[in-house]
Amino acid sequence: MRGLRLAATAFLLISMARAAAFSVFMTGDSHVSSRVYPERVGDILVDADPEIEFDYHGKAGAGFYTFNDESSLMRRIYAAEPDILIVHLGTNDSYTRRFDSGKFTADIYEFYRNVREHCPEAQVVFVTPFYNKLKGSREVNGNTRACSDAILEFARGKEGVYVIDNNADHGMDFLNGGHRLINHDNVHLTPEGYKELGDQVGQALIDIEDLWTNSL
Repeated sequence: MRGLRLAATAFLLISMARAAAFSVFMTGDSHVSSRVYPERVGDILVDADPEIEFDYHGKAGAGFYTFNDESSLMRRIYAAEPDILIVHLGTNDSYTRRFDSGKFTADIYEFYRNVREHCPEAQVVFVTPFYNKLKGSREVNGNTRACSDAILEFARGKEGVYVIDNNADHGMDFLNGGHRLINHDNVHLTPEGYKELGDQVGQALIDIEDLWTNSL
């Protein structure tokens, strides 16, 4: 926590330069709808800068393809008018034995085009999925890494787009932590696990200095 407080101090110095409060909206799948995870992220950001207005919405079973097919999910993003949009998707996209990287990339492009059309000034942060195991399998689901690589490649060179590669930085933390952190389905986390995920992502957001300076 000491490292988090030090990072938050630097973050607050940046945020003090802004003229007004701004909106941070987090969207995604069942991890986001867990409440524990996004609320921990929100607590970290608001503790660092009380001027942040944080909100979130997640849908169980959602992938990028779901958002593209269900306009109501996209309308929640548009209505939030976020200065910063945090997107945690990819778990369901990659939860298959036949992951299609080309289709996945096309789904990201469609999602991103819709966001840019309605929220042209928003900074977008993608969070890559941590490792899981497919139902009935003892093997780690390597599709989550392929999914993460596709997100990184998509974001490369795009202004105002950032990636928290949680797969690379902390991807095995939850499987290695056993059922203290991850449920018996080896996909969803326990409340303790979601709190840890929130700490990881909240810290990573604070550490992206350009994200905050570009939001001034």
